[in-house]
Amino acid sequence: MGLFDWFPFIRRKGYNPVLLYHTILVSITTTGRRRFDVLSTSFRTIGYAYSSHPQDVANRMLQKEVERLGNHLNMMLYLDGPQPVEKASTAQVREAARMKALDHLSTDVETFETRMEADLRIRKQHFIAIRKNLVSAFYWSLPSRQHFAEYMRGVGWTVILCNTEADVAIAQDAQPEDIVISSDSDMMANASVQTPVSQGLILVYSMPDVLKTIEFSRNQLTALAIVARNDYQRNIYSLGPASNYSIIKAIGHKSVVRDIVSAYLRDGKVVTRNTQQGTFEASMRVFIDQLQTRIEPVVFQMPSQVVFDACRQRFEDLMQRYNLRKQPRGTISRSPQENIVRVRKPQSFNRYRTVESPILVSESPPPQAAPVPQEHDTPSVTA
Repeated sequence: MGLFDWFPFIRRKGYNPVLLYHTILVSITTTGRRRFDVLSTSFRTIGYAYSSHPQDVANRMLQKEVERLGNHLNMMLYLDGPQPVEKASTAQVREAARMKALDHLSTDVETFETRMEADLRIRKQHFIAIRKNLVSAFYWSLPSRQHFAEYMRGVGWTVILCNTEADVAIAQDAQPEDIVISSDSDMMANASVQTPVSQGLILVYSMPDVLKTIEFSRNQLTALAIVARNDYQRNIYSLGPASNYSIIKAIGHKSVVRDIVSAYLRDGKVVTRNTQQGTFEASMRVFIDQLQTRIEPVVFQMPSQVVFDACRQRFEDLMQRYNLRKQPRGTISRSPQENIVRVRKPQSFNRYRTVESPILVSESPPPQAAPVPQEHDTPSVTA
């Protein structure tokens, strides 16, 4: 999710990001490196590939998606590690959403099996519903990420499997000339990130130009991200991006980001609404200190993943039975001397007229011959 309504808010303030096509982005040469956040940028591809295909096939599909934006010589890949403590609330919300999708998936698979056993037609929407819920309920497990990392290293790529989230690792490694490729708006809150690229449309956000447009310093922008709704904490009720922007702009620039946040919490509009006495410590730990606490012990498999694997295996078994049923049945052979006999002559041209096979015609009773009139039945003319 990142920072809620962050990219649209910056565009509403007058900044127009540069729109690039994939081919143009690949041809751009810079002195820095490209740092690619795999999970946030290619989440849709990952969900489709790994939820419906074997691991090896999915790895190649994701590799093809990555190669659209760079090559192994100028780009480094970052993979998220275990969930951090600071993101526990967001993880619970996403796990609940996956469990809800699993309920729909179980219902759709049950409907699919019922119709198949009743020899009813399986329609296109049945497949679409199952595929959609497979993607919605999918969670990219740590062993699967490690398998992809080993595969990409084997073909020459530099892959970093992060200790927690890729956001923090990229912010720690990024240099001023680097290009950060991510669909996560959290990247813009880190002071070391200069050129984040939103992968959906390849929108380039040059941070110096963004700051000039919104008339903010880098510390003010980081403070605005801290008090905004993000993956680590919620914003203060009724204070969205525009309201927080006006408050922080009135505070002005300060050399320390924590001083800006403290002044924000003392503002009259904030004090009256901050009923829960929020201090944004979790957000400051991530965006200022660039630190996250790793959950111990590491959870290698989410609870929803067990149910997901069972539903997917059940659907794969049903698909095998369905494909066997769809195979063409053996046709009845006939000798060249046998002619195809029509049941009746059509009254008018019918493109889909029925033609009976010889064996069906041979099994039907022979037609009755018309009676031949006898000699005594012939009428006579008498005088």
